[in-house]
Amino acid sequence: MPHSVITVGAVIGLSFVASMFLMTWALAVSDAATIMTAFRLSIVVPIAFSVVVWGEEVTVRQITGIVMALTALVLMSGGLRGHSRRGLLCHAGLAVAVCILQGLSHTCARWVHHAQLDHYQLEVLFITAAVAGLLGVIVLAIARKPPTVSDVRAGVYIGIFNAFALAIFLATLSRFSSAQFFPIMGCAIVIMDNIFAHVIWRERISLLSAIGAVVGAGSMLLVF
Repeated sequence: MPHSVITVGAVIGLSFVASMFLMTWALAVSDAATIMTAFRLSIVVPIAFSVVVWGEEVTVRQITGIVMALTALVLMSGGLRGHSRRGLLCHAGLAVAVCILQGLSHTCARWVHHAQLDHYQLEVLFITAAVAGLLGVIVLAIARKPPTVSDVRAGVYIGIFNAFALAIFLATLSRFSSAQFFPIMGCAIVIMDNIFAHVIWRERISLLSAIGAVVGAGSMLLVF
């Protein structure tokens, strides 16, 4: 097993845990619409990094699709609603931090392919999970907050889900470019969120969300 497996896996685990902690804290102290919009717009970070650093090619058609995807994500997230200009400025730094850190965690996942570790995805996944778990234990020890049975149960469920999700994430990234994968992933998730909320919870889909869904679907066709 190449030594780079440990390095890449550890960096992914560290970036995922750091972005998760920041995201959780940001949702507690800031406006959810602003933070979730920043979270969804973070797809621009791995795309830009892949083009500038790893030399991935991107066509004019794909750039158009990426711009449409970012527009769709803002529309489907409800934009930066609920903020005055002053309030927006107060939360802008936190939103930017969420966007950058989440984008970096996705960039680290993309690193697996460019580090030529596509055949070691399971090993990378194991190192990532081990590092993330170790960091979680360290944080709990520092905070002196022993987990309850329900905390452990919820953590196991979330961990299993994330492990499967990351495995699919890495497998898909090995087959598609960043300019193709991330806009489709971002738009597909938010479109599904809106459909699920409408069908299951009977929430009304706003005109902006509907327009965003149409724009997002169009962007998926362009990035391929």
